[in-house]
Amino acid sequence: MSIKKIVAFTGIRSDYDLLSNFYKKILNEDEFELKLIVGGAHLSKQMGYTVQEIVNDGIPILSRVESLLNSDSFSSRAKSLSILMQSTIDLVANYNPDLIIVVGDREEVLAGATIGAYLKIPVAHFFGGDHTTGGHVDNPIRHATSKLANIHFVSNRFSEQRLLAIGEEKRGIFNIGSPSLDK
Repeated sequence: MSIKKIVAFTGIRSDYDLLSNFYKKILNEDEFELKLIVGGAHLSKQMGYTVQEIVNDGIPILSRVESLLNSDSFSSRAKSLSILMQSTIDLVANYNPDLIIVVGDREEVLAGATIGAYLKIPVAHFFGGDHTTGGHVDNPIRHATSKLANIHFVSNRFSEQRLLAIGEEKRGIFNIGSPSLDK
């Protein structure tokens, strides 16, 4: 498998910050083409309009997708996920990337991984196997994304063990530490 075209999903400053240096390194390599699908809180003025950080970093944007609902209801995140998926399926299919990158445990990762699975595009998931406390939906979303992903970049041995426990193959798991430490 030859990887040339890469698309990454990002919806919030925290997931972008985790991989922004990695994205810049990809762009410095002539053989790769990287574009981001930007949605969620990045496009909200109330949340700081952090898409501007991406623009300032010079990372190419394939599309800006208005997917964030201004709501406190339990269903609003599911609706945001639905909007994002509906708005990006054709974008991804038409761009036809060789790899989709997703980060963490939010709506964007599940959208990207699901689209990749259906379109038969390999998915690289960063921070799979991590675990949060408090009963949030984040853990099931992260684990569902890991099951849809083909390549796993984990930050520690505990996360690696969790992925192995849910049946992921060792050959697809890479314990790279936390890329955010490079910042």
